[in-house]
Amino acid sequence: GNHTLIIPLVDSSGYVVNARKTVQVNPDPRLTIVENATVTDQGIPILLNVNYSGGTPPYTLTWSTGTSSTAYLFYGEPGIHNVTVTLRDGTGYVVNKTVSLQVNPKLNVSLSLSLLNQFLGEVALGKTSISGGTPPYTLTWIVDGKIEGSNSSLNLALTPGSHNITVIVK
Repeated sequence: GNHTLIIPLVDSSGYVVNARKTVQVNPDPRLTIVENATVTDQGIPILLNVNYSGGTPPYTLTWSTGTSSTAYLFYGEPGIHNVTVTLRDGTGYVVNKTVSLQVNPKLNVSLSLSLLNQFLGEVALGKTSISGGTPPYTLTWIVDGKIEGSNSSLNLALTPGSHNITVIVK
């Protein structure tokens, strides 16, 4: 806010003059990072936005990645990444904020089907193996357009012929 300073000036004969000076004191800058997620899969970006207030313009904004905008799309290799943004105001006051982001390896799904009984109609055992991605996983088995199950393995009673089998993993 604004403050008025009264400064008494006294000369050698004792004559006093009050000088008034109004100064503006800005609050320290505040900085926040807003992210749409802190965990993602490789290849899927995390949107980071910076909000700041207070301090004295002009402002300089710098990400630890070298970017200088208020919005940043973070892509990373699998692992934990600490991303820091630095705000410097016009007086040189500095504020840092860091967010920790986890990038998981890309989702990998393998599917196997084993025929168990070929004589009494086809009975197949379907199994999935999932790695990478961000758990928990949701599975949906679709056989010939009909949802048949949601577990990692499924016994399928199939009639002779060809079938369209789809497994959706989210």
